[in-house]
Amino acid sequence: METILVVDDEASVLYSFQRLFGSKYRVLTALSGEEGLRLYELNRPSVVFLDQRMPGLSGLETLRALKEMDPQAVAVIMTAYGDTETVICSMQEGAFDYITKPLDGDQLEALIQKGILVRRSREDIHLFDASPVYPGPQLIGQSPPMQEVYKLIGQVAGTDSTVLIRGESGTGKELVARAIHVHSVRKNDPFVVVNCAAIPETLLESELFGYEKGAFSGADRRKEGKFELAHGGTLFLDEIGDMTPSTQTKILRALQERHIERLGGKEVIGVDVRILAATHQDLEMAMESGRFREDLYWRLNVVTISLPPLRERKEDIPALVEHFALRFREECACRVTGISRDVLRTLQAYDWPGNVRELENWVRRALILCRGETITMEDLPPLATFAKEGQGPPPEDFSRRLQRLLAQAFEDPKRMKGPSYHRIVEQVETELVRNALKISGGNQLRAARMLGITRTTLRKKMERCGLL
Repeated sequence: METILVVDDEASVLYSFQRLFGSKYRVLTALSGEEGLRLYELNRPSVVFLDQRMPGLSGLETLRALKEMDPQAVAVIMTAYGDTETVICSMQEGAFDYITKPLDGDQLEALIQKGILVRRSREDIHLFDASPVYPGPQLIGQSPPMQEVYKLIGQVAGTDSTVLIRGESGTGKELVARAIHVHSVRKNDPFVVVNCAAIPETLLESELFGYEKGAFSGADRRKEGKFELAHGGTLFLDEIGDMTPSTQTKILRALQERHIERLGGKEVIGVDVRILAATHQDLEMAMESGRFREDLYWRLNVVTISLPPLRERKEDIPALVEHFALRFREECACRVTGISRDVLRTLQAYDWPGNVRELENWVRRALILCRGETITMEDLPPLATFAKEGQGPPPEDFSRRLQRLLAQAFEDPKRMKGPSYHRIVEQVETELVRNALKISGGNQLRAARMLGITRTTLRKKMERCGLL
């Protein structure tokens, strides 16, 4: 039987708890904070209810002493005076919840049940490294896909070759670029980042190559571009797939000739930079449509490092969570020292469409919302609610999923078993028909209406797809 402790200087409140919950739980009562602390130390109850206004130690003072005794304690502050300051202070001191009198039996029962679950989850925890030193942004993970990434970084870092880093948004492409730079002979020289997607086309050229005074309206002084600033070091062109064809031409010339000219200038400036580029886009498809220069593609694609999405290396999630928790703990002014293993399992059940960047933001929010020293299921930000409720991960965007599947198919044309176009259309059609039948519960008329075709056409497609 679970134990709860009620600390209140009103005997009627203690009696109400005994009457309401005495048959379900072992209910301990105390008329003062001092007595409550003594009973807690002896019994370690699952949930504690503390009245705020009591002679001697107040509820908040008792809560502070309770947390010093047991950082995992689950305590609820009760008061007849719900002023804003007390509510804020209670949550800052690590209260599990805050309720006002008169007390509602159903509300109390729900709080007890939630408190018991939280207490249990706090006892099955993954503790973070006690070291207060945060090592800074770095690549994290020991999964096989990441081991392959580390090997490639080690192989290319000592060379001066151009590297193309590919991967979905949020996978850590800039971290790979920084790791290559740090382990290269250029490590003591500048590492300059240019986000090609974040800078408007009209400004990107001046950012890259600089300009002379009077080159255009507003150019009141000479400015060095990123190529010059990176001289001797590394220039990282992030999201290069978003660069316009005209700028691509000038980048290609700079790479080939190893010199640039500032906008409005005539001086030829030699530059010694190593180029690292990154993109989340399908450059091969962009070349076919004329959005990306083929000669620039081959100039950049000397060595390719492909970063796996987080959904393909879920075993790295616990290490990533710990890394981000140590990174943001001071910033979020929290005392979090660990995370419930239930939460870790929940996080590993999620597919993380935003990849490591999404997980990073989730950890920051969890640290802010955490009501104790352990991140529990009750502290989950809304993002992971689906997993907590056992609903499965949210569906992946259809166009994004289709692009990924097509890319996988074209990696190995032999898989297509025939002309690519017709094979892909056949596979997509089969999935459309299969899913329509599944959603309609096998009702062919309803499935046909969903697809916008006649029942006769549906049956023909079912026969062709082998679904009859």
